[in-house]
Amino acid sequence: MLGVNLDGVVNALLAFLPCLTRHGEGGHVVNTSSMSGLRVVPGRGQGIYATSKFAVVGLSEALRADLEPKGIGVSVLCPGFVKSGFFESGRNRPERHGGPFQRPADHPLKRGLDEGGLDAVEVGRRVRLAVEDNELYILTHPEFRAAVEERHREISAAFDYAEELDFLAGSEVEGVAILRNFIRHPRAGACEGIAFGRGL
Repeated sequence: MLGVNLDGVVNALLAFLPCLTRHGEGGHVVNTSSMSGLRVVPGRGQGIYATSKFAVVGLSEALRADLEPKGIGVSVLCPGFVKSGFFESGRNRPERHGGPFQRPADHPLKRGLDEGGLDAVEVGRRVRLAVEDNELYILTHPEFRAAVEERHREISAAFDYAEELDFLAGSEVEGVAILRNFIRHPRAGACEGIAFGRGL
Protein backbone atom coordinates (compact mmCIF):
# COMPACT_ATOMS: atom_id res chain seq x y z
CA MET A 1 0.00 0.00 0.00
CA LEU A 2 2.83 2.40 0.76
CA GLY A 3 4.33 1.48 -2.60
CA VAL A 4 1.21 2.70 -4.42
CA ASN A 5 -0.12 5.53 -2.25
CA LEU A 6 3.19 7.16 -1.33
CA ASP A 7 5.87 5.82 -3.66
CA GLY A 8 3.55 6.40 -6.62
CA VAL A 9 3.35 10.10 -5.76
CA VAL A 10 7.10 10.34 -5.21
CA ASN A 11 7.87 8.56 -8.51
CA ALA A 12 5.53 10.87 -10.42
CA LEU A 13 7.23 13.91 -8.90
CA LEU A 14 10.66 12.57 -9.79
CA ALA A 15 9.48 12.03 -13.37
CA PHE A 16 7.71 15.34 -14.00
CA LEU A 17 9.17 17.98 -11.70
CA PRO A 18 12.48 18.23 -13.60
CA CYS A 19 10.49 19.08 -16.74
CA LEU A 20 8.42 21.72 -14.96
CA THR A 21 11.44 23.40 -13.44
CA ARG A 22 13.53 23.17 -16.62
CA HIS A 23 11.15 24.95 -19.01
CA GLY A 24 10.82 27.87 -16.59
CA GLU A 25 7.18 28.60 -17.43
CA GLY A 26 5.73 27.59 -14.07
CA GLY A 27 3.03 25.01 -13.66
CA HIS A 28 1.03 23.16 -11.06
CA VAL A 29 1.29 19.85 -9.22
CA VAL A 30 -1.71 18.01 -7.78
CA ASN A 31 -1.02 15.11 -5.42
CA THR A 32 -3.82 12.78 -4.38
CA SER A 33 -4.23 12.04 -0.69
CA SER A 34 -7.54 11.38 1.08
CA MET A 35 -9.71 12.54 3.95
CA SER A 36 -7.71 9.86 5.76
CA GLY A 37 -4.72 12.17 5.36
CA LEU A 38 -6.44 14.72 7.59
CA ARG A 39 -8.09 12.51 10.20
CA VAL A 40 -8.38 8.83 11.17
CA VAL A 41 -11.67 6.96 11.57
CA PRO A 42 -11.53 4.64 14.61
CA GLY A 43 -12.27 0.99 14.03
CA ARG A 44 -11.32 0.83 10.37
CA GLY A 45 -7.83 -0.59 10.80
CA GLN A 46 -6.40 2.21 8.68
CA GLY A 47 -2.88 2.28 10.12
CA ILE A 48 -0.86 1.83 6.94
CA TYR A 49 -3.42 3.55 4.72
CA ALA A 50 -3.56 6.64 6.95
CA THR A 51 0.24 6.65 7.19
CA SER A 52 0.53 6.86 3.41
CA LYS A 53 -2.13 9.56 3.08
CA PHE A 54 -0.80 11.74 5.90
CA ALA A 55 2.63 11.48 4.26
CA VAL A 56 1.27 12.80 0.96
CA VAL A 57 -0.28 15.79 2.73
CA GLY A 58 3.01 16.59 4.48
CA LEU A 59 4.98 16.17 1.26
CA SER A 60 2.62 18.51 -0.58
CA GLU A 61 2.81 21.17 2.12
CA ALA A 62 6.61 21.09 1.99
CA LEU A 63 6.73 21.11 -1.81
CA ARG A 64 4.41 24.11 -2.02
CA ALA A 65 6.88 26.23 -0.09
CA ASP A 66 9.87 24.88 -2.03
CA LEU A 67 8.37 25.36 -5.50
CA GLU A 68 6.60 28.69 -5.04
CA PRO A 69 9.74 30.71 -5.99
CA LYS A 70 9.81 28.79 -9.28
CA GLY A 71 6.21 29.72 -10.11
CA ILE A 72 4.96 26.17 -9.56
CA GLY A 73 1.87 25.69 -7.45
CA VAL A 74 1.11 22.59 -5.40
CA SER A 75 -2.26 21.24 -4.29
CA VAL A 76 -3.22 18.11 -2.41
CA LEU A 77 -6.55 16.45 -3.12
CA CYS A 78 -8.19 15.04 0.02
CA PRO A 79 -11.52 13.59 -1.11
CA GLY A 80 -14.03 11.47 0.72
CA PHE A 81 -15.71 8.65 -1.17
CA VAL A 82 -15.32 8.86 -4.95
CA LYS A 83 -16.94 6.50 -7.45
CA SER A 84 -13.68 5.64 -9.16
CA GLY A 85 -13.91 1.84 -9.26
CA PHE A 86 -11.47 1.41 -6.35
CA PHE A 87 -13.93 -0.88 -4.53
CA GLU A 88 -13.28 -3.48 -7.23
CA SER A 89 -9.52 -2.93 -7.20
CA GLY A 90 -8.96 -6.24 -5.40
CA ARG A 91 -9.27 -8.00 -8.73
CA ASN A 92 -5.92 -6.50 -9.74
CA ARG A 93 -3.88 -7.65 -6.73
CA PRO A 94 -0.79 -9.54 -7.97
CA GLU A 95 -0.30 -13.18 -7.07
CA ARG A 96 2.85 -12.34 -5.13
CA HIS A 97 0.70 -10.33 -2.73
CA GLY A 98 -2.02 -12.94 -2.30
CA GLY A 99 -3.83 -12.82 -5.64
CA PRO A 100 -7.16 -11.24 -6.62
CA PHE A 101 -9.92 -10.87 -4.05
CA GLN A 102 -13.43 -9.45 -3.81
CA ARG A 103 -14.78 -7.36 -0.95
CA PRO A 104 -18.18 -8.38 0.47
CA ALA A 105 -21.20 -6.43 -0.72
CA ASP A 106 -21.92 -5.16 2.80
CA HIS A 107 -18.39 -3.76 3.27
CA PRO A 108 -18.35 -0.28 4.93
CA LEU A 109 -16.55 1.16 1.89
CA LYS A 110 -19.43 0.06 -0.34
CA ARG A 111 -21.97 1.70 1.96
CA GLY A 112 -19.94 4.90 1.97
CA LEU A 113 -19.79 4.94 -1.82
CA ASP A 114 -23.52 4.31 -2.14
CA GLU A 115 -24.46 6.98 0.40
CA GLY A 116 -21.96 9.75 -0.28
CA GLY A 117 -19.77 8.85 -3.23
CA LEU A 118 -19.08 11.62 -5.73
CA ASP A 119 -18.75 11.04 -9.44
CA ALA A 120 -15.11 11.21 -10.52
CA VAL A 121 -15.98 13.89 -13.12
CA GLU A 122 -17.32 16.16 -10.35
CA VAL A 123 -14.09 15.73 -8.43
CA GLY A 124 -12.14 16.54 -11.59
CA ARG A 125 -14.03 19.83 -11.96
CA ARG A 126 -13.25 20.67 -8.34
CA VAL A 127 -9.55 20.00 -8.98
CA ARG A 128 -9.55 22.25 -12.02
CA LEU A 129 -11.00 25.14 -10.02
CA ALA A 130 -8.43 24.56 -7.26
CA VAL A 131 -5.56 24.68 -9.73
CA GLU A 132 -6.89 27.91 -11.23
CA ASP A 133 -7.11 29.45 -7.73
CA ASN A 134 -3.84 27.89 -6.53
CA GLU A 135 -5.50 26.25 -3.50
CA LEU A 136 -3.35 24.09 -1.26
CA TYR A 137 -6.04 21.77 0.12
CA ILE A 138 -8.67 20.48 -2.27
CA LEU A 139 -11.66 19.22 -0.27
CA THR A 140 -14.78 17.67 -1.74
CA HIS A 141 -16.87 16.42 1.20
CA PRO A 142 -17.76 19.22 3.67
CA GLU A 143 -19.63 16.72 5.87
CA PHE A 144 -16.25 15.57 7.22
CA ARG A 145 -15.35 19.02 8.56
CA ALA A 146 -16.31 18.16 12.17
CA ALA A 147 -13.94 15.18 12.34
CA VAL A 148 -10.99 17.23 11.07
CA GLU A 149 -11.80 20.11 13.41
CA GLU A 150 -11.93 17.69 16.37
CA ARG A 151 -8.39 16.54 15.58
CA HIS A 152 -7.25 20.16 15.44
CA ARG A 153 -8.92 20.86 18.80
CA GLU A 154 -7.01 17.97 20.37
CA ILE A 155 -3.74 19.29 18.98
CA SER A 156 -4.55 22.80 20.22
CA ALA A 157 -5.40 21.40 23.66
CA ALA A 158 -2.03 19.64 23.76
CA PHE A 159 -0.32 22.98 23.09
CA ASP A 160 -2.38 24.58 25.85
CA TYR A 161 -1.31 21.88 28.26
CA ALA A 162 2.34 22.26 27.25
CA GLU A 163 2.06 25.93 28.19
CA GLU A 164 0.55 24.98 31.55
CA LEU A 165 3.43 22.62 32.31
CA ASP A 166 5.97 25.19 31.11
CA PHE A 167 8.79 22.64 30.96
CA LEU A 168 11.29 25.12 29.59
CA ALA A 169 10.75 27.61 32.41
CA GLY A 170 10.84 24.98 35.20
CA SER A 171 13.73 22.96 36.47
CA GLU A 172 14.83 19.68 34.93
CA VAL A 173 13.98 17.89 38.18
CA GLU A 174 10.40 19.18 38.11
CA GLY A 175 9.97 18.00 34.54
CA VAL A 176 11.22 14.52 35.37
CA ALA A 177 8.87 14.32 38.35
CA ILE A 178 5.87 15.17 36.18
CA LEU A 179 6.83 12.59 33.56
CA ARG A 180 7.21 9.93 36.24
CA ASN A 181 3.73 10.76 37.49
CA PHE A 182 2.39 10.13 33.94
CA ILE A 183 4.08 6.74 33.80
CA ARG A 184 2.88 5.63 37.23
CA HIS A 185 -0.71 6.73 36.63
CA PRO A 186 -1.41 6.09 32.92
CA ARG A 187 -5.18 6.28 33.36
CA ALA A 188 -5.30 9.09 35.88
CA GLY A 189 -6.02 12.77 35.40
CA ALA A 190 -2.46 13.40 34.23
CA CYS A 191 -3.12 11.66 30.92
CA GLU A 192 -6.53 13.30 30.62
CA GLY A 193 -4.72 16.60 31.02
CA ILE A 194 -2.52 15.84 28.03
CA ALA A 195 -5.54 15.18 25.83
CA PHE A 196 -7.89 17.88 27.04
CA GLY A 197 -5.75 20.62 28.55
CA ARG A 198 -6.67 20.03 32.21
CA GLY A 199 -4.13 20.33 35.00
CA LEU A 200 -2.89 17.47 37.16
